[in-house]
Amino acid sequence: MLLSSLLWPVISALLVFMVLLPLGWLVLTSFQSDDTGALTLGNYRDAFNSAPSLRAIGNTLALAFGVAVFATLIGTALAWLITRTNLPFTGFVRALVLASFVTPSFVGAIAWILLASPNAGWLNQAWVWMTGAQTPLVNVYTLSGAMFVMAIYALSYPFTLVTAALEQVPSEYENAARTLGAELSRITRSITLPLVLPAIISGFTLSFLEAIAAFGVPAFILIPARQPTMTVQLFTLFSESPPRLGAAAAYGMPLLIVTALLLAAQRRILHRRGYTLI
Repeated sequence: MLLSSLLWPVISALLVFMVLLPLGWLVLTSFQSDDTGALTLGNYRDAFNSAPSLRAIGNTLALAFGVAVFATLIGTALAWLITRTNLPFTGFVRALVLASFVTPSFVGAIAWILLASPNAGWLNQAWVWMTGAQTPLVNVYTLSGAMFVMAIYALSYPFTLVTAALEQVPSEYENAARTLGAELSRITRSITLPLVLPAIISGFTLSFLEAIAAFGVPAFILIPARQPTMTVQLFTLFSESPPRLGAAAAYGMPLLIVTALLLAAQRRILHRRGYTLI
């Protein structure tokens, strides 16, 4: 009891220092003039008054949502196959997912540029050589190309969470439903997926947050495609001379708002349902 009473103020102070202080400073900077330090709304007008800035917001949200959906669908399907079927080479599949988790996504972006760039990509060169086509087979320099590359490295989140949840859920309930004549699709839809819904939603949330804050893949793939994202725009604001700190802080506010709304929605969805086994 004495130890907890001593640790509580120390941990609280550390959280305030590491989390609340930077966020508070960011919010304050977004309302301060870079030249005079006076309070102003000019930073917000400066950050959002151009078409590329607004297009970057739409691209970022579309990119993050597409990555989260694709990663959650594939990761959940793989988790179900490994834990509920006799899929061969499960150890190899787990190793591949772990490799995607520990490999930086920008390294994957470089690899897919070598494979699928429209002019020099090896896949496109092989396609032209085999078919004589004048147009490339695939083009990684697109928003969908960036979604695909980022989803490969984000699916480890839903896969890991759903796999752990499925391994903890007893299979007796599914076996009982199968004995009573329920089809596999009905069992999966009515028993398996509802029991692991918290893990699925958590995997979706982590994939979305990973994608919305990513810089490496958008920088390698979307800058040549002339498709701006918010992280690239923030880098541009910091790279100017002198740096536009106030505008950068203001431009980062939507990222914080979307993150807070997503976490609040996750909490609301999960708290409205019960997951107790009877």
